[in-house]
Amino acid sequence: EVDITEGLQKSIQIFYCPECGCYLQPPKTWIKAQWESKELLTFCIKRLKNLNKVKLKNAEFVWTEPHSKRIKVKITVQAEVLNGAVLEQSYPVEYTVRDNLCESCSRFQANPDQ
Repeated sequence: EVDITEGLQKSIQIFYCPECGCYLQPPKTWIKAQWESKELLTFCIKRLKNLNKVKLKNAEFVWTEPHSKRIKVKITVQAEVLNGAVLEQSYPVEYTVRDNLCESCSRFQANPDQ
């Protein structure tokens, strides 16, 4: 049995600003994305390391409670294995969402009169 998802990330921590609804795209860029939007899915996929070792075939959200601080994405990948055979596998990736104020919001909270 060949597991083409071996070495691919299965869990990732991401940072979210609860004030403005942005996600941290390291190192310092904050992007705005709605819950279960195409933008959020793209952001989640870009956060995966080692995905270049396989061919991404599909990605879709798996429903979670919005207040659970978890985003789950079902990733389907394809890779060539022994003797040129192509194998396709799906696996879940869980993103743990951590609240963290972005620079703009933390500056505003520190000095709301400006």
